[in-house]
Amino acid sequence: MKFQIEADEDKLVLPWYLIRNQSTNKFIWNVLVFFTVVWTTTMVPFRIAFYADEEELTWTVTDIISDVIFVVDIVITFFVIEEGSDGTPIVTLKGIAKKYLKGYFVFDLISSIPVSTIIYVYFSYKTQDRNSNF
Repeated sequence: MKFQIEADEDKLVLPWYLIRNQSTNKFIWNVLVFFTVVWTTTMVPFRIAFYADEEELTWTVTDIISDVIFVVDIVITFFVIEEGSDGTPIVTLKGIAKKYLKGYFVFDLISSIPVSTIIYVYFSYKTQDRNSNF
């Protein structure tokens, strides 16, 4: 796929699905992800310390929302234009994916695993198994 350069503005004309890293929408998304990280890193220890035995719908919903945000962030990152080692923009999906997979993908994937949901489901089934034996 070839990309055109506009003569007047000296900008790349890109497919609609690629996201410029400096765009306003990307900035807003990054702020949302930042606040989600702050929320998660403060509230999870707080919940473990003070609400370990309680499973409220509010906590469950916020866990699911934050998990979805982290997974969507991984998907979005596959469409964000990256800068190559020579300073030129990488504007192909294959190039973007290759750079992301070699870089932060593993860290993003591991950090987006919904551990609290997995633990909750595991203990729910374990409790059901114990109760069904009576």
